[in-house]
Amino acid sequence: MLHRTSSLQSRLFQDGADFEIEKFGKCQTRCSQYRKWREAAEEAKRCQPQRKTEFVLLLERMLAQVLDAQVVCFTAVGTAFDIFHGVDAFIEYRGIIVTVDATLNPDKVTGKADLVFYKHHDAADLAGRMARAFREKATKQERRQAARPVHAWRATA
Repeated sequence: MLHRTSSLQSRLFQDGADFEIEKFGKCQTRCSQYRKWREAAEEAKRCQPQRKTEFVLLLERMLAQVLDAQVVCFTAVGTAFDIFHGVDAFIEYRGIIVTVDATLNPDKVTGKADLVFYKHHDAADLAGRMARAFREKATKQERRQAARPVHAWRATA
């Protein structure tokens, strides 16, 4: 079933896309087909823009201070990660990925990504929320690993 979109909806969509590009930049590939989550993330990593936006550079510096480690922010704007998985940007740190969905919609509370980033937020706010998300994910991962049963295998002669 096709839905007719109003010119206002089209304009809001374009404004949202412009906001994502302004903050995170645009990947050097366009979405051509569905990719699984991990494949979509890897594709986005390979297709980063030549230059990072000032916002991304600031975000990386702030996260590096908060996490006391070097981090790299990746844009996913325009890729399968964006279109099919709702991820506009992500940061990978110690094998953990935290994803971000940028939006102009103030009513959007949740999305497919770990965090929703609104126009009125700044890099410091996002860096703090990303650091908390990393810590929460790391704690969950440690608990899962600790809960796994350890099998003692005996060699039989």
